[in-house]
Amino acid sequence: MRNWIVVALILIVIGLIGMTSSFSIEGLLSGGAEQYSKEETLDAADVKEIQFEVGSMDMEIVPSSSDMIRAKISGDASKKFHDNIILKLERDGDRVKIIADTDEGFSIGFSVMNLDLRVEIPARKWEELMLDTGSGNMDVKDIAAEVIRVNGGSGDFTVEGIEVDQFIAELGSGEFDLRELKAANVEVKVNSGNTTFKQVTASKIAIEGGSGNVELIDSDAELKASISSGNITVELDEIQHAMNLETGSGNVTIATDKKPESARIKFNHGSGDLYNDWNDTDESIDGDDTKNVTFGDGDAVVQVRTGSGNLTLEHR
Repeated sequence: MRNWIVVALILIVIGLIGMTSSFSIEGLLSGGAEQYSKEETLDAADVKEIQFEVGSMDMEIVPSSSDMIRAKISGDASKKFHDNIILKLERDGDRVKIIADTDEGFSIGFSVMNLDLRVEIPARKWEELMLDTGSGNMDVKDIAAEVIRVNGGSGDFTVEGIEVDQFIAELGSGEFDLRELKAANVEVKVNSGNTTFKQVTASKIAIEGGSGNVELIDSDAELKASISSGNITVELDEIQHAMNLETGSGNVTIATDKKPESARIKFNHGSGDLYNDWNDTDESIDGDDTKNVTFGDGDAVVQVRTGSGNLTLEHR
């Protein structure tokens, strides 16, 4: 019996030697990954709408001086997956659909799939852009449209330098960052993750969230923000528009460069305190225990509700 064990061990050692001679350690660790690149183009003449259907890869959308729509997938992927990488540009009338996805299926052993999608679209104002992603980060820069709709599963979403009439977005989980956005109306829903607006100009901004903080920095708009748990922070030069801020669990901070000239702050809470750093204000309490702070004539009404959390009014 012992002889058989010795023979078996010898065969195993021989097999391991054969494997290491056929496959390098680097190859095993890389999962057989190779550089991958695929590109598709389409004439954008008379195209008014673009629909993006993207699976699990990061996506960047930028303007170009060309009249073509150009989509390119690049990165590293195990060679066995190369034939399963999908990139299509399909036109139906004045709408183009961009499909980018991977079909990895069931695989044995090490696998690598690290791909990015870059889409260049002509620099003009589109009627509608629809972004539908599974998991992956989205980065959109310097685009103009009448309507932009975003539906994301998980991943961070960054918008910068956008001009749009209607901006509507819903994310499952991820960080939502909007900078230098000009819009008529903005509606954002994030189930889990932080939301940041910086230098956003709009008539109205509506934010709905599950868990995560909300920051509105140097943005000019009538604001409505409602989250289940998280802090709400508003930083701006002065209060000029109405606000409706609500958090189930979290603090609310309103910091301004100038003392409000004409605003009324109404604070309703389950448990929490009001901290007012401004002097010479009129403070009162209503019959329903709502705390009021009035500046001047109180034209801009700011309603704040917390389940458990404080309200701070301060100089930035």
